[in-house]
Amino acid sequence: MAPRKDKSPSTTQNNLPDIAYELETLAREVGRSYYAVKKFLYDYDVFFGEGFGGFRTMAIIARRGPITMPRLAEYLNCSRQYLQQQATSLIDKGFLKTLENPAHKRSKLLALTEKGKREFRKRRGRYLEFYATLEDQFTANEVSNATEVLSRLRDQLQSLD
Repeated sequence: MAPRKDKSPSTTQNNLPDIAYELETLAREVGRSYYAVKKFLYDYDVFFGEGFGGFRTMAIIARRGPITMPRLAEYLNCSRQYLQQQATSLIDKGFLKTLENPAHKRSKLLALTEKGKREFRKRRGRYLEFYATLEDQFTANEVSNATEVLSRLRDQLQSLD
């Protein structure tokens, strides 16, 4: 990556102009990166026609086994209504099925079908191929540090509400 030309305003005693500029730059880069990754994954046909939510839903069920809708929504950090739409579409495509829940009569379990397991393995392979293309560019530590900074920033911004 080419070095960025410094266009930041002059620094004041408390660094506010510099931090404001850097935060705006960071927000733009996060957005650009998100959409670049999303486009690449769509082009790689990783998703199930449901966007990343469908893939994440399948990944959690593949890893954890049959799971209730409320528990899955908690793992995905999404609303039950959004998850219901994802699940219904994946059920209609034959990737998911519902099972009786012995622990709770009204809360069914979501599970992968055999077709869902095959499709998930295939698409997860594509997903891993995509990330393998980045291994020479970034270390796990660099990605972890970037994640930590973004997480702290998000927490700080949420605390301002």
